[in-house]
Amino acid sequence: MGSFPRWMFSDSEKEKLIQTLTANLPLLRARMDISQEEIAKIIGISRQTYSSFENGKRQMSWQVYLALILFFDVNSETHDLLHHLECFPEVLIDRSVKTEGQERIENSGVDNSDISEMLAKLDEQALRSVKTVLMVEYARCSKIPREAIIKAFGSTEFTSAVPRKDPELEKAIARVKRRDDGK
Repeated sequence: MGSFPRWMFSDSEKEKLIQTLTANLPLLRARMDISQEEIAKIIGISRQTYSSFENGKRQMSWQVYLALILFFDVNSETHDLLHHLECFPEVLIDRSVKTEGQERIENSGVDNSDISEMLAKLDEQALRSVKTVLMVEYARCSKIPREAIIKAFGSTEFTSAVPRKDPELEKAIARVKRRDDGK
C-alpha cells in the first residue's frame, strides 16, 4: 500500500471493494426484501442514483459504499451473505485495531489488556451487541445518516426480551445507581 497509513485504502482497493459490492447489490437487496426506493431513502440518495449504481451505469462514492456495507452488515438477513461474498473489507477490522484509535485507547488510562479474554467468554448475542455498539459509534463518527442505522436494525432478532417489571432487575438497577452516586 505504499505510503498510505495502515487504516487507509488506496484508490484501487476502494474501487475493487465498490465493484464487488455493486455486483452483489441486487442479491443483498432481495435478501432483505427492500425496494430500491427504500434503500435509497435510507442512505440519503435518490432512487434513480441508487438504481444507476445497482445497474452498473455509475460508480458509487466511498461514502455511499460505507453506508451500504454498514446497512447490510448489521442486518441479520444479509450479514453472513455480505461477508461470504467478500463485499465487507475484513481487513478494515484488522486495520482498525492498529490505528490511531488503538493509540487513543492505549493512552486513555483504561486497562484493556484483558479485552481478548473477555470477548472469548461472551456468547453470540453478547458479541453481536458489542459489534452493534462499535458499528453504531463508527457510523456516528463517520457521519453516516441515522436513518441508515435505524433501518439496518429493522430485522435484527434478539434472543431474549427484557421483562418490563422484574423486581430482581429493578433491585439490581437500583444497586448499580447507588454505586454510581457514591452511596
